[in-house]
Amino acid sequence: MNMVHSLLRPYENRAWAQSNWVLVRMWQGCGFAFRYKKSPHLSRKLGPKVLHTDASLISHAMKPCPSPLFQGHIREVMLSNEALSTSFLNSLLNQLNWAFSEFIGMLQEIQNVSNRPERVFIESRQLRICATCFDLALALLRVLEMISSIAGEIFKDPLRVSSELLLSRLCQLICQVLNRVSSQAGCFQHVVQLEIPDLETVDHFPILTAVVGILLALLKEELDQFSDENMDVPKISKALLTEPSFQISSLCFLMGDIQKVLKKQRKMPFSLINYAEDVSMEEQDRVRNMIRMLDVYSKLLSDVKVIADEDVCTICYAYPINATFKPCNHQSCSSPAYYESDAFEHSTVESSDRGRDESPHPSHPPTPLP
Repeated sequence: MNMVHSLLRPYENRAWAQSNWVLVRMWQGCGFAFRYKKSPHLSRKLGPKVLHTDASLISHAMKPCPSPLFQGHIREVMLSNEALSTSFLNSLLNQLNWAFSEFIGMLQEIQNVSNRPERVFIESRQLRICATCFDLALALLRVLEMISSIAGEIFKDPLRVSSELLLSRLCQLICQVLNRVSSQAGCFQHVVQLEIPDLETVDHFPILTAVVGILLALLKEELDQFSDENMDVPKISKALLTEPSFQISSLCFLMGDIQKVLKKQRKMPFSLINYAEDVSMEEQDRVRNMIRMLDVYSKLLSDVKVIADEDVCTICYAYPINATFKPCNHQSCSSPAYYESDAFEHSTVESSDRGRDESPHPSHPPTPLP
């Protein structure tokens, strides 16, 4: 148990990548379409060619060997020590936000360079850093999938003080990843199609399956209880659907259902269906059911009251004002609670569809690349 406590220390002011990799190894073989030794997309790109990567990275070919014993210990520690689990998850979400933001920023630079009329060479070192940021983000997502699966109460239990805030942060990051990766006109799609040698590990399959695994773990009970006659939107679905950046089209992308496919695009659109050997029929059906459920619930929430301009938070421009900072009396939504500031007090929250399902804003400075 001492080892588990050590692994679950906050990912700040320490070299956390190796600890996170150990947690991934405890989970690999249990996650959604996470039974592979080498990501299936690499087999399609490289065939039998050996991919030389850092052995500490998730892209390194390694046979799955999950540990139910250690998963049980992690669940026990996370549920019994709320302070530890909250600080650990907040730090994990901080690092995920940093790693994915850095990764997308580098992809945008590569896209800009590739669009220049003159021939420009990109430094191999820059490409390796880009691939490493992708790998770190992927590993962090898989750890989140594990925690969502074995200790989902951390995000779902209303009696836990931090559950609502952690859930809203997680939904925000999931939506950001989905939107960036599924965009047909975005930098991710552009760079993947370039098939740059040092970026072989960057692809839709590994990161989207990790995100889907988190969603399915969070929505498991709601999927089991879903009925077309149910007119009440349950907690987790509502938290996801009321996230301002949520787009149902990003989920439809998973199954190849793209409404606007560029006619000039000769390649087939991404779809989990194309990975029949790696994504079981049961897993595909669960994804379809999830999309259908969220689509039904989104229509129930479609008549959400539009927030008046004067009532919108001037920090996020997404949620209504429901918090007042003391003693200055500045007002905003309660999302800045993530700033870990004791200088504000919640004001009375007027009834609204979103209520206090606020989305947090990252504030901690990123930890240097380990």
